Amino acid sequence: NVGGRGMRVARNGGRAYDFVMAVFIDDQEFSMGDVTAAASGGAAEVATLGVVISAAQESLQASKRMIIDVQCDGEQLMGEALVDRQHEPLGKSDVRLYTADPRELAVSTLEQVRISLEESRTTLTQAAALFQEDRIGEGMAQVGTMLDVWMQSQQAVVDSTRIVAFNLDEMMFEDKPLVALFNELSEQLKSLREQLDQHDALALADTLGYEWPEVTDRWQGMLSSLIEEIEKAE
Repeated sequence: NVGGRGMRVARNGGRAYDFVMAVFIDDQEFSMGDVTAAASGGAAEVATLGVVISAAQESLQASKRMIIDVQCDGEQLMGEALVDRQHEPLGKSDVRLYTADPRELAVSTLEQVRISLEESRTTLTQAAALFQEDRIGEGMAQVGTMLDVWMQSQQAVVDSTRIVAFNLDEMMFEDKPLVALFNELSEQLKSLREQLDQHDALALADTLGYEWPEVTDRWQGMLSSLIEEIEKAE
């Protein structure tokens, strides 16, 4: 009954859920009764958002898809807002869950990282020029933007490999462990921050003009290799 919202009771392997909500996965109505859950003596369980999401994710195991977007009564829930609502009874809520193929999501994310890093080359050039002109304040603002891009890019790579079950510790790039590239980046970011703290305009101009274009080149190569590995993985 898509249009109506009468009381529904779904029993999953002995567990009963009493709820008056509508749940949809990719705009298709989802029945909690389609999911097998551990027996709990037949007691009714209040349907919280966490219960619904867990049941929905279990139903997606065969398709290997994952939930990437959660909406409750038209409100998109992300981050802390999603965590805070996990144990909240849903009542007459409209819950809509949207999914993606992990490999497609990972590739899309990594492609965006490539674009962001390529665009950051302009920021590098501009910042280096500003430091050469001793316009330290303006240069620092540009570097701040660049640092945000690199931190987000590093995390995006970690998240993308995780969702496709790639072990970063076992991966290689250019005959070296991939984690070595991450360690090098951490040291380079640390060194850059130290130069910023010291307001060393000359060192910053040299670092941004000569060192970071090479860093960007290595990461672009790594991203291309990683995307290729994900696309050919089964």
